[in-house]
Amino acid sequence: MTPPADSPQLQTVLAWARDLQLGIEPLEARDASGATLPGLALIRGQLRLSLLEIKGVLHLICDLNVPPQVRDATRKLKAKLQEEMLIALRQALSESPRVGWVLMPPTTARIGDLEQIRLTEAFRITAADPGTFNRFADAVQELATAALKAGGVYGQLMAGPVPLSGTTGRPDETRPGYA
Repeated sequence: MTPPADSPQLQTVLAWARDLQLGIEPLEARDASGATLPGLALIRGQLRLSLLEIKGVLHLICDLNVPPQVRDATRKLKAKLQEEMLIALRQALSESPRVGWVLMPPTTARIGDLEQIRLTEAFRITAADPGTFNRFADAVQELATAALKAGGVYGQLMAGPVPLSGTTGRPDETRPGYA
């Protein structure tokens, strides 16, 4: 697998991804006009990250799709709890200042309506500056961490009542909305 020869940033990232023992796959992507974008797919654990070069800037993207059965289950929760969990999700995603994110559809008001979370980071690297290796490795780790935080919100939501310290564990003493 070799990225385009006219993309020194992707050539550098390819070597670094191997050093980090990331899985590497070819990536076919197109911009809005239909032009092919140079890119790589990087695999870190269960996450598939798309790395695209757009106008000289690298964009690392992670699309988290919410499975239909999870959407169906969350739609059954009380509306207020769905809204609170969406706020918790937004807060969790906002904790990393370099990770951009968007919820799909963008007008999502309740977590039961959420279909996808897109996480992104943009950066530049150069083989001449060894410090940019750390920036690349940080970007991979930051997206993985944001993905885990998003999954954690869904995990809490789907797990049901979680006893709080000092409670009997009855649903009325845990979180609002679980009865």
